[in-house]
Amino acid sequence: MSLKRKYYRVKVHAEDIIQYLNIKYSEARKSEPNGDEHQHLANTLLLVVEGKRNVMSAERELGLWDKRTMWNSLALNETMLFSVLAYPESIRLLCLYAVYKKIPMESFQYKEEFNRTMTPILGMYDKRTFEKVYNTRNARTLRINETELVLPNIQEMMADGLELIRMEALDMPNKNLNRYLDEEMLSGDLSMFTRTNINNKVRCFRSRIDIVKKALVCHSDSIEKMMEQANFEDMTELDQIQALGILARDGEDVMARYIARTVTLNADLLY
Repeated sequence: MSLKRKYYRVKVHAEDIIQYLNIKYSEARKSEPNGDEHQHLANTLLLVVEGKRNVMSAERELGLWDKRTMWNSLALNETMLFSVLAYPESIRLLCLYAVYKKIPMESFQYKEEFNRTMTPILGMYDKRTFEKVYNTRNARTLRINETELVLPNIQEMMADGLELIRMEALDMPNKNLNRYLDEEMLSGDLSMFTRTNINNKVRCFRSRIDIVKKALVCHSDSIEKMMEQANFEDMTELDQIQALGILARDGEDVMARYIARTVTLNADLLY
């Protein structure tokens, strides 16, 4: 069986995930040799999701595959924290995070290594020095993609973050993420894997809420223009209909949160 097909199996092994992402990272660097580290990492995930599209045809993902703008945005968000490191540490962290995302229970063997490397990164994030380091290392990505460094206070948003992770666990029960979280709760300490997951989800969630609310303010007189600016195309047609129903029934804030949750959880399809 090819490594690509191994990667997308339900019972994939950690070493296959790590090997596959390293191969995709090499392809990403070759395809854009003048790119900076954030672009290399984001392109790695874009190559992974491209491979997934070619290998799999899950019905729940129909209508999302061709939305390149959405995937690019999500890939940049998912890899931002790792992009302040240089190769090979950068891709190593992404590989270990991918193990956690696909088979959380096997990530325990890498927990110490991931915690050790991620602690100073999240320390920079919490102390608001992350942006300066990021701008130095990834100026090209910042310029080309107009990357917005949304840096919410994670402690204040912890409840939202845990809710989103629980939704991820509910959406993909085969990953045993609930079992992983239960073991963490018993130990009384969130791993850096979970903190990184919360960070990524909250940052994406807050950014998408801001986009939707700006669209609502700017285009209160036109549903069509509001939908365009709010990037409704990043959702399936069924989700779009659901969002408009929520707007009519429950109001703008509830709709904004629904859209933000829907798009944020699409990031899990990258792995």
